[in-house]
Amino acid sequence: MFYLHISNRTEILLEQLAAVIEAGGRESPFEKELFLVQSQGMERMISQHLADHFQSWCNYEFLLPLAFIKEIGAQLDFVATGERFDRKITAWILEALLRNLKGDIYQPLSRYLTGNNSDLKRFQLARKLSQIFDEYQLMRSDLLASWQQNELVTDNPAEPWQADLWRRLGEGAGENQKHRGEIFLELTELLKNGTNLNLPRRVSVFGLHIVAPIFLELLKALAKHTDVHFYVLSPCREYWGDLESKKSRMNRLKQHLAKAGKLPEDDERELYHPLLAALGLQGRDFQKMLVENVDFQFEFASYYTPTDEKITLLTQLQADLLDGVQPQGLSLSPDDSLRIVSCHSPVRELAVLKDHILDLLYKNKELQLRDIVVMAPDIQEYAPFIPAVFSDIQHSIADRAVKKRNSVMSAFISYLEIFEGEFGWSELLDLLRIKHIYPSFDLTEADFDYIQKWLLEAGVRRGLGDDGKEKFNENSWQKGLERLLMGYAAVSDEAVAGIYGYQDIEGSSGRALGGLCEFIDLIRRAKKKYSSDKTLADWLVCFRFDVERLFADSDEADLQELHQIIAELIEVTGYHGELVSYKVISEWFKLTASETRSSSGFLRGQLTFCSMLPMRSIPFQVVCLLGLNGDSFPRQEKHSTFDLLGAFPRLGDRSPRVDDRYQFLEALISARKC
Repeated sequence: MFYLHISNRTEILLEQLAAVIEAGGRESPFEKELFLVQSQGMERMISQHLADHFQSWCNYEFLLPLAFIKEIGAQLDFVATGERFDRKITAWILEALLRNLKGDIYQPLSRYLTGNNSDLKRFQLARKLSQIFDEYQLMRSDLLASWQQNELVTDNPAEPWQADLWRRLGEGAGENQKHRGEIFLELTELLKNGTNLNLPRRVSVFGLHIVAPIFLELLKALAKHTDVHFYVLSPCREYWGDLESKKSRMNRLKQHLAKAGKLPEDDERELYHPLLAALGLQGRDFQKMLVENVDFQFEFASYYTPTDEKITLLTQLQADLLDGVQPQGLSLSPDDSLRIVSCHSPVRELAVLKDHILDLLYKNKELQLRDIVVMAPDIQEYAPFIPAVFSDIQHSIADRAVKKRNSVMSAFISYLEIFEGEFGWSELLDLLRIKHIYPSFDLTEADFDYIQKWLLEAGVRRGLGDDGKEKFNENSWQKGLERLLMGYAAVSDEAVAGIYGYQDIEGSSGRALGGLCEFIDLIRRAKKKYSSDKTLADWLVCFRFDVERLFADSDEADLQELHQIIAELIEVTGYHGELVSYKVISEWFKLTASETRSSSGFLRGQLTFCSMLPMRSIPFQVVCLLGLNGDSFPRQEKHSTFDLLGAFPRLGDRSPRVDDRYQFLEALISARKC
C-alpha cells in the first residue's frame, strides 16, 4: 500500500517514521529496514534520530535512487544491467563514435570538430552528450524508444544526428545491456504483473521533493506488493499545485483583458503567498504529479503552527507560508530572527558571519555549534578562507570536490599541469616543494633554501633541454644540472669536458642534489611518455607508475582516493580502444576529480559548512546563507542548443534555477530560531 506522510517540519516526519516502524514491528532486530533517500546528509539525520528513539538500531540500508533500483531488481532476479549506458562509460564510447561521422546529418558536428584542439573538442562534446543522454534515459524514455524505431519526435535540427548517435551507441550492447529508462519500465511491468514476490515488507521514501515520472510509476507498482511510506516536507498545508508565478499570472490577466475588455473581478489565485509563487515552482509541480498520478491509500498530515511559540518575524513568515495566504502586513517590532547583510567580499562575509555567530552563542547559552549550519550555493568558493577565519571555532566543511579537500589529488593535478607549460625553474620547484612529494626524493624542507640558490646561480631558467630544441637551451634544466653535478664531482676553475662546474656544493649537500636530479629525471621520462598518444589502458599504467613514484610516503586514505579515480579507466578500457592524447586524458582526470564530492563533513556535532544541495531540508536552530549574489544565485538556466529537454520541457524536469529557489524556501522553513 502507498502511504503519504506530509508536514511542514522534518522533526514531525521523523516522529511519524519512528511510529510506523514501531507499530509495524520487526520480526527480528536484524531484519533489514530499507530507506530511499537523496543525500548522505539526510541519511545521517535519520540514523541519528532512530538511534536516539530506539536506543538500539541496526541493519538498516539507505539507498540513493539508482542503487535502490538495483536492490529491487536483485530481489526480483532481474538480470539486466545498464553499465554500457552509464554516463562515465558513455562519454568514452561517444568519443570513439565521433571520430567517424558520415552523412549530411553530421555536418554541424563535423564543422565544430575541425581545426585546432579537435581531439579535446571531441572529448568535451562527447562528455556533454553523455550527460544529456543520461537525462534522456530517465526523463525522455519515450523519445529514446521512438529513436530505436527510426522515428523522430520533434522538428529540432539537432534531433536527427542525436537519434543516429543513440542507435550507434546501442549497437554494441548485449542482450542484458539496457539503458536506465528501459530498466525502470521493465521493472515496473514485473511489479505490476508479479505475484508472491520476495520484497522487503516496508520501504520508506524520505526527503524527496521531485522525482522522475517513471520513478513514481515504479513506486506505485512496488506499493502493490509492499508498504511504501512517502514522507514529504511541504511549506504549505493547502494544495498549491495550481499556483501561478507572477509572470504567468500577468500573462493570463493580459489575455483575459484582451478577450473580455476588463480584468476578472474576483481572482482568488492572487491571494497565495508571494514567496510560494516566486520560490515554490518545484514543490508545486511535485504536488501536481502526486495528485494526478498517485492514489494514496492513507494520508497522514500533521502541521506545526510556528506562531504557537514566541512570535518573531521568522515564525510569522513561516506561519504565513503554512496558510499559503497573502500576508496582510506585520505589526511586529523588528528583531534578529531574519537578518540580511551586504558585504563586499567572501572574506568579509565570513568575518561578519563569525561575529554574528559569536553574538548568538553569547546571548543564548543553550545554543550549541551543532545547532548552526552555514550554507552557500557552492561552499568551495569559501572553503579556502573558512579555516583562517574560523580557526578558533570547531567546524567541518562538507560537499568539497575531492581535488579541493584531498591534498594528494591536488598535488597530482599540479604535476599534470606541469606538462602544459615550459618547465620553468619556479614551477618545477614549487611542485617539488609540495609536502607529499619531496620526501619521496629524500629531501627535507630545509634543503630548498640551498636548492633555489643553486638553480638561480647555475643559470637554470626554463626548458628541460633533453632534445636540444627548447628555447634558451643554455638556461635549461639539463645544462644547469650538468654544471651542478660537475662542480660537486670536480673542484676546478677550468671547464671539464666543456662544462664549467658550480663550486658551492660539497659534502652532505650532495644528497639534496641527488634528490633534485631524481625528480627532474622523473619529469623528463614522463614528458617523453606523455608526448605520444596512448590507449586508455596504457594511460592507466603511466598514471599508476607516476603516482607510486611521487607519493610513496603520503597519507594512505588520500592516496587510495587518488588510485580509485585512476582505476575508473579500468571500467572503460573494454569499450574504448582508440589512441588518446595527453590533453584529453589530463582533461578527463581534472574533470573527474572536480565532480567527485563527499558529504563527510556533514552533521559532525560541530559548526557545519556545506553547499545548498537539493533535498537537504534538515532543521537547524540557526541557518546562515552565504553568497546569495545576484549573478550566482539562483543559477542561470543554461541549456545547450542541442539539449531537447530544454527545448521541450515537461512536468517533472529538473532545473538548476528552480532548484535553487526551492532550496531557499526550504532553508526558510528549516530555521527554528533565526
